Amino acid sequence: MNLERDSNLFLFLGSGFVAWFYSSITYLGIKDVQVYALLFIFLVSMVAGFLKTLALKEEIGVFVCTELLSKTLMLSIPFVFALEAKILEAFKFFVDYSFAFLTLGEILAIMINIQSIKTRTPIKELDIYNLAIKKVQGFVLRHLRFEGKHNEKEREKENE
Repeated sequence: MNLERDSNLFLFLGSGFVAWFYSSITYLGIKDVQVYALLFIFLVSMVAGFLKTLALKEEIGVFVCTELLSKTLMLSIPFVFALEAKILEAFKFFVDYSFAFLTLGEILAIMINIQSIKTRTPIKELDIYNLAIKKVQGFVLRHLRFEGKHNEKEREKENE
């Protein structure tokens, strides 16, 4: 393997993704500030979730897979509304509401993670988008066949 070739490929693909992402934001008419704020809140939430994973001695691989999947799915929600708003102007207000809803939900998730770290006990999140994302995560985890403590804990919770 040639490290220079791989690095250049990574940089090329990364630059293409960033260009596509910003082009999408501009085309869809989404405010940059909303995207930056949501991405920052996602980053803080991921750090808090990672610290909770370490504090509760859960599997890091499962956390990384599920967290990246959930954040990607959540970030796609406002983009879907923005795409609909390009077709029908009536959906414009859904874009702002979806950013606000996701930001508040992630702030709640950060607070739950901090409380979970302090008490060293898992606390269940009960908002609508997290319930839907948990279903998708369970589907992905079943098909990727992650084994270990996470699946055993989930099975025990389902049996109770």
